Amino acid sequence: MRTRLDSLLDSIYPRLAERPNLRLIEFGCGDGDGLCALRIRFPAPLIIGVDHDREALGGAARIKAGLRVLADVRALPFATRFDLIVIRHPDVDRSPLVWRSALENVPACLTAVGILLVTCYSAPEFDTIRAWLGGIPTLRREPLPLDLTAADRVGRDRFAFICVLS
Repeated sequence: MRTRLDSLLDSIYPRLAERPNLRLIEFGCGDGDGLCALRIRFPAPLIIGVDHDREALGGAARIKAGLRVLADVRALPFATRFDLIVIRHPDVDRSPLVWRSALENVPACLTAVGILLVTCYSAPEFDTIRAWLGGIPTLRREPLPLDLTAADRVGRDRFAFICVLS
């Protein structure tokens, strides 16, 4: 079954496919399922997951062979810059300070032609993140592709946007 995330990654793929030494990171990787989706789509030599939930990271490190999981999204920014940052379903209500700080660090984590992909479950989460990112003048939102797969009934990846450095 094709997911909305598949559609979003397909729309980004042509802009990243030809880059040598592609570097991808997922903020809030949880158990690492999103990292596996990235590995399938992008044969990048470096795919990293970060989260602030150490229990989730422990599970991800054990079961996701070939993917690197770093301990804490609160340690941003890293010395490495990334071509793609993915943030799926951030729990902005439970951990607003963590997520606001992570989002404020996005420009320092992206390469000059990097892409930020954010998906949310709900409109309030989407509005909160959009407001936080709106305060970063170097990020510009791009239109979503017209042929996105519909969101499923439980709302996964229902709200999404793509940003680039301007």
